[in-house]
Amino acid sequence: MEKCLDVNKLKSAIKQFSVFSDLYYFPSTLSTMDEAKKLITTNINYDGIVIVTEEQILGRGRFNRKWYAEPYRDLLFSIIFTPLISHINFLNMAVTVALVRTFRRKTGYSVSVKWPNDIQYEGNKIAGVLCENHIKSTDDCIVIIGVGINVNSKPHEGESITQPVASLMALTNHSFERTLLLIDLLKELDQLYTGIRNGESIIEEWKKYINTIGIDVFVTIPGSDIKTITGRAVDIDNAGNLLISTIDGAIHCVTAGEVSIKEV
Repeated sequence: MEKCLDVNKLKSAIKQFSVFSDLYYFPSTLSTMDEAKKLITTNINYDGIVIVTEEQILGRGRFNRKWYAEPYRDLLFSIIFTPLISHINFLNMAVTVALVRTFRRKTGYSVSVKWPNDIQYEGNKIAGVLCENHIKSTDDCIVIIGVGINVNSKPHEGESITQPVASLMALTNHSFERTLLLIDLLKELDQLYTGIRNGESIIEEWKKYINTIGIDVFVTIPGSDIKTITGRAVDIDNAGNLLISTIDGAIHCVTAGEVSIKEV
């Protein structure tokens, strides 16, 4: 059996941060996102709660894709926030910036962000972020953020994996203490989200890490009628949307979608 996360150390660390309130630990669960959804139906103060597990039976990523992780070797967690509506778009930025900062410092490698929320190194996915918004009114907004990180696993391309994957251990040839890695990551996110609450902008730093800008892509936009846009990713706007320039000279603003590199 691999070493478990140190729950006491995580709870102690969380008490030192401003934006986190508590930690819920599950040795195994269907999904930390599902556990978060259960919590928001209760009367407890769930803002800032971190839900972490060693194993997800039905972990999922964007567009309901299955998320594969090795029990007790990777990091799987969700966070509940109740932000201002004006801060929602910046939460995904804050989480991905926190991931990039932490990974670069820990590995020495220039990992980057594939818009909008995959963390990659040389096209290989290391981590993914899933944000689910629950907006009832201008004063009642809940965001659940799910994060999966390949830490000490040995990823391989199976029939069900749709893109190349890597892990932090595969990059560095050494294992990582997952408890300390999670604390470092939460520390970065605490600083970033505190800044957002104080009116600071992180858009320029986030744009600096986006590897999608300047390349030819096609974007599949989900919905009742699936739509595809092909062109060059030219910029990110102030809300974090991807701007695509098409062959007819038009600029398309993409708020959500699956980005793929256009084959030459």
